[in-house]
Amino acid sequence: FEECLVRIVNQGGDADTTGAIAGMIAGAFYGTSAIPGKWLRKLDETVRSEAEAHAVRLACMSPLVAGAWSRRKGR
Repeated sequence: FEECLVRIVNQGGDADTTGAIAGMIAGAFYGTSAIPGKWLRKLDETVRSEAEAHAVRLACMSPLVAGAWSRRKGR
């Protein structure tokens, strides 16, 4: 995760946009546990909290996640 993003954003040009897209894909593939702790510690707590809330809402829209949640709740 970290190596992927650092290499991309250091390319120059539109690297910020490319890095954002790569970060979304890598995050979806590797999960939040792949995000380096040193990066997370630098995030503003409000930003982190809002991002986590958005992630939960988006995940709940997935039929795969919603189905798994329903099965856990016995629905």
